[in-house]
Amino acid sequence: MFFRAIRVISLVSIVFFVLTYGFGGSQETSILYKIGILIEPVTEFFGLKWQAFLAFCASAISKESLLGVLNTFYGSGGNIVSSTFGAKTVGSSLAISSILATHFTKAQGLAIIYAISFNMPCVSALAATARETHSVKWTAKIGIFYTIFSLKIACIIYHIALLLF
Repeated sequence: MFFRAIRVISLVSIVFFVLTYGFGGSQETSILYKIGILIEPVTEFFGLKWQAFLAFCASAISKESLLGVLNTFYGSGGNIVSSTFGAKTVGSSLAISSILATHFTKAQGLAIIYAISFNMPCVSALAATARETHSVKWTAKIGIFYTIFSLKIACIIYHIALLLF
């Protein structure tokens, strides 16, 4: 189970790295940057920068994928090894916390914490739900419910935090 999780996290991190930096490019010329700038006016309403929203989407694959995606966007950049595996090494919690403290306001930090916490557990859990309920329709409704609910919670928390901070 542990090695399966590491494979999934690494795969998601590598895919986001390639989509962010390509093969020698910069973040500003990437496809994710262009998509991110396009969706950011909507995601900011929920208190999520486009990078945080894409990390939120990756957390649906596995919660731990969030670390690799945030490290790719805000970490050292340009180095596939540090972007992919840097968030999963010893002492990386300090690096991730400094990335979050540097690039997110308190309200945005609360929004992403709530969005990730209430997002669907992972795709594997939804697959298990589909196997047990024998209904793709119900499983899809559950996944959509989790996603919408977590974004609503993040939005409410974000707007309340804007009033308080």
